[in-house]
Amino acid sequence: METGFFPQHLAGLIVLFTALTGAVYWAIFAVGNERGQAAGTGGSGSQFRLALLLALWYGLAYWVVSNGLMGPWRNDLGLPNLVIAMALPVAIGVALLSRPGFTRILDAVPLSWLAGFHSLRILFGIFFLAFYEMDAIPAAVGLEGGYGDIAAGILGGLAALLIVLKARPAVTWTALAVFSLVGLLDFAVVLYLGLTMLTANAPFAAFYPFLMIPVYVVPLFLLTHFYVLRAMVREFRLARGSSAVTA
Repeated sequence: METGFFPQHLAGLIVLFTALTGAVYWAIFAVGNERGQAAGTGGSGSQFRLALLLALWYGLAYWVVSNGLMGPWRNDLGLPNLVIAMALPVAIGVALLSRPGFTRILDAVPLSWLAGFHSLRILFGIFFLAFYEMDAIPAAVGLEGGYGDIAAGILGGLAALLIVLKARPAVTWTALAVFSLVGLLDFAVVLYLGLTMLTANAPFAAFYPFLMIPVYVVPLFLLTHFYVLRAMVREFRLARGSSAVTA
């Protein structure tokens, strides 16, 4: 596949880390499924189905972007194809919350794991800064995406650490709230900047390894943000009158 202006080794790293992100996402929910089965609530085969779903999704995303099918054009609805590619898996992931089997698995996943998963965003933040340094993406997208992802990754890791260390509930909830706000705001700003700057002449807009991030990785992180917010509400109810957050 042609990487054009982009260094081949960085293109390979993007593909590698997008796959790694999906594998870690699967591992987090595999733990939840095992805990659910141990408690007599998890359904058999959930791990395999999730792994297969992520693998198929990854394969489809890779095929679409590597063949230039996610070009910077709008569909018949007037919406950018990139928005559809990001919104569809998020909508499916949110819809799964209506299935009791999935919510039982999700409830068994430690909140610290859900927040800590975002530590991977530090890697993608570094990628964004590298893209900016190589003039592969506009400064606004590169700097906001880079520093925003790094900040969200650090805050997610800090929140996870506070949960594990059973810090004071007020401190932990504040850290989780700040992490959620910064993480979601980062996605919103970068998406807005990216869509307003996408043109047919922008090489990064149709460059296959770069598009694996918004098409595959971003939906995974967005879903985890929603699951963290749901877990915060659940844990807050369970922790009323308790002195610490359950790790």
